[in-house]
Amino acid sequence: MALLHSSAFCVSSAGSSTIGTENATHTSSPVYVSRFCLKSFQSRALQNGVQSLSVGVRRSSTAVAVSSSKRDGVEKEVATTIDLVTDSGASLELLRDKLAAGEWEAADAETRRLLCVLAGEEAVKRKWVYFSEVKFISVSDLTKVDSLWKQYSNGKFGYSVQKKIWNNSGKTWNAFFNKVGWTRPLDEYQDTYKKFPLEFMWDVADPTPEGHLPLTNALRGTRLLEEVLNHPAFDAVDEQAKLRSTPASLFG
Repeated sequence: MALLHSSAFCVSSAGSSTIGTENATHTSSPVYVSRFCLKSFQSRALQNGVQSLSVGVRRSSTAVAVSSSKRDGVEKEVATTIDLVTDSGASLELLRDKLAAGEWEAADAETRRLLCVLAGEEAVKRKWVYFSEVKFISVSDLTKVDSLWKQYSNGKFGYSVQKKIWNNSGKTWNAFFNKVGWTRPLDEYQDTYKKFPLEFMWDVADPTPEGHLPLTNALRGTRLLEEVLNHPAFDAVDEQAKLRSTPASLFG
């Protein structure tokens, strides 16, 4: 399989490539609210069965998305907030803005830049993340980045989405790359990585596959992507998979 021309997580001046797509239609529109509106969101959420609404207050920047969920067969509206300031003080506002505007390619580039920042000074200088630096990214920060992608793609994009697909692919890379749409048939015997950016789908609508974004470099192998998907921020994906595979009789 040919290697994908893409930079690791950061934007490279050497014409790096990545993989990306967009898909799915929003069933609910993300909404921004000031602090003065948060109380009304909290009240509304409580009336709809939400017991608590967590609001980040270190900075005034907070993303609020409204989504629909079903509980006991009843459609309910749930407000979720994400603090847009990382543990190191970096802002996620630009990422939020690009995702909210549906500028998926720009959001993908901003994600790579942010992950360099989150991984440390050496990654910033190098302009790409080495696999051993992934552990320096906090669970909180990686969860925030992932949550923004999921909120504004209606659950179609994000690292946790990719982790689920990877697990369901038996953690086999060829199968995973095929499912997320990062490869195309080279001949009857093998596939090759798509060329960045023209062969990728920068749209959230069909036929863009689930998990197509954000992109991760495969030029230096799959170790970096494996470290990201195995990050503790996404341990819950494994736990959910275990629960689904556990026989119902074990729960009484």
